[in-house]
Amino acid sequence: LAAVLDLAAKMKRDRFSHQWTSILQHRTFLMFFYNPSVRTRQSFECAATELGGHAQFLEPKAMRLKTATTAGETVEDAAQVMSRYAHGLGIRILEDKVPYYGAGEELIREYAQWCSIPVIS
Repeated sequence: LAAVLDLAAKMKRDRFSHQWTSILQHRTFLMFFYNPSVRTRQSFECAATELGGHAQFLEPKAMRLKTATTAGETVEDAAQVMSRYAHGLGIRILEDKVPYYGAGEELIREYAQWCSIPVIS
């Protein structure tokens, strides 16, 4: 953990150093947000851009995803498609978007199970 925090501090100090500005070149990070956000979305988009990558914003409500009452893509299908087109997936889901406490974490774990790319929450 100390090594990660030290690296983060170094990257923050030398934010625009050529050492970091192409680290994510030709890489796409998907931001999959069930809930609106100002700080999380902005920080992910800025970080991806400053590191030479691209952040793409996805809203589940704008996608054809399967739910208890509607037909659509399963988590397995959606995760596999996302894995083909991106290099990382960040999911933001708060408890007001799920039927019971813990369901958000279960959904994130299900995406992680089917994705071949890193998934963060």
